[in-house]
Amino acid sequence: APSGETILKALPLLPVAVLLAAVNAFTEEAYYRCSLLSTLHEHIGKTHTLLLTVVFFGLGHWLYGSPPVLLGAAMVGFLAWLMGKAMLETKGFLWSWVIHLLPDIVIFFSYALLFVQA
Repeated sequence: APSGETILKALPLLPVAVLLAAVNAFTEEAYYRCSLLSTLHEHIGKTHTLLLTVVFFGLGHWLYGSPPVLLGAAMVGFLAWLMGKAMLETKGFLWSWVIHLLPDIVIFFSYALLFVQA
């Protein structure tokens, strides 16, 4: 756990972490969900399309992302299902982006904490 001093040193980096998290969440939502859910659900159904987005997003994070372990891929897969369901139910992008943004802020700020500790 980071000390209070480390958190205070990293606090000026919080706006950068939020910006990077917002861009990351936006691009991943566009790549993993918007592109598939907007076109495929009419051809193979909502359930199968949603499962495809879960598998692609989970594999992408398991192999290249954070957290890079099987349990992390399962957690990310659940989050992908939740974000995909939000996109299908609302027929929009906003809620899936917000749901994605929140954990990304935590992840990117944890990188900032590591940066100021080094």
